[in-house]
Amino acid sequence: MHREMQKSLLRLAGVVLAGICIALGAASARDDAREGHVMISGPGNNRMNGGPGFDMAVFSGSRWSYVIFRIEDQVVIVGPDGEDRLTNIEALHFDDVTLNLAASLSRRMSNGLLENIPEWHVTR
Repeated sequence: MHREMQKSLLRLAGVVLAGICIALGAASARDDAREGHVMISGPGNNRMNGGPGFDMAVFSGSRWSYVIFRIEDQVVIVGPDGEDRLTNIEALHFDDVTLNLAASLSRRMSNGLLENIPEWHVTR
C-alpha cells in the first residue's frame, strides 16, 4: 500500500511539474497524455479537455470568486477571467483550495449548480 501511495504522489508531482513547465512555455499540455495534465485557465473563454489520466485545471483567485455548474458532459466555471468549459477534469485548483471534482460528479448526474464539492485530500 505504501508503495502505491509513493507511485501516486510521484505521478501527481509529475503532473504539477508539467503544469509549471506549461505555464513557463517549456512544455505542451499533451507531452504525456497517459499521466494526465495540469491546465491553467487564462483570460477569456476557454475549453479544456483532460483526456485520460489525472487532470487538474488551475484558476487564479479564491474558489468563491467562481460559479461552478454542470451542463450535460461539461463543467462550466464562470469567474473573473471569463467562462471555462471543462471535460475529463478530475480536480480544480484555486489559490485557497483544491477540489475533488470527480467525486462531486460521481454523486450528481443532473445539470445545475455544483455545490459542496469536496476538497482534494491525499490519503495515506
